Amino acid sequence: MMLRFGRRLVWSLYEYVRTIPVLRPPLIRSVGRAVFTPLIPKETLVCFEGRKLWVDSMGSTIGRHLIDNVTFEPGSTKVFKAVVRPGMTVIDAGAHVGYYSTLAAELVGPSGKVIAFEPEELSRSMLNQSIEENAYHNVLVVPMALSDKVGEADLDICLELPAGVLQHCHASRNR
Repeated sequence: MMLRFGRRLVWSLYEYVRTIPVLRPPLIRSVGRAVFTPLIPKETLVCFEGRKLWVDSMGSTIGRHLIDNVTFEPGSTKVFKAVVRPGMTVIDAGAHVGYYSTLAAELVGPSGKVIAFEPEELSRSMLNQSIEENAYHNVLVVPMALSDKVGEADLDICLELPAGVLQHCHASRNR
């Protein structure tokens, strides 16, 4: 209970500090992230553009962008928003934590569908939590990878340090 309160307090302080304009330059954000990230839970709920997403605050590039309230892949996001329309079916191949899946769920609306493929267990868990948090009923998560061949393959999982440097990779067997 006390640990949860402490994490909430640190997160609230971080949220407040990052809204101060003088603290927004990239170098200051990086220093702030280095100070606050170890104190923030690894899996963190962020609110971004009206959506709630569970992200990895420790090593995920998507997580770092959204925690800093910076659009992930701004060019691709802009095109995605321009192309996806209500009622469409969107397939997210390699959905990760659901950045595009949750965006698609909003854009296609209740008459559309999102099929999100994510073979990696931790990312899929955060994706499912994000779908539940937003009460999306138009997203189907499929625990598989896509390929042009039927069969099994190794899935290389690479963990990152907060600076984005690869820490280690390991393969896991998936179908």
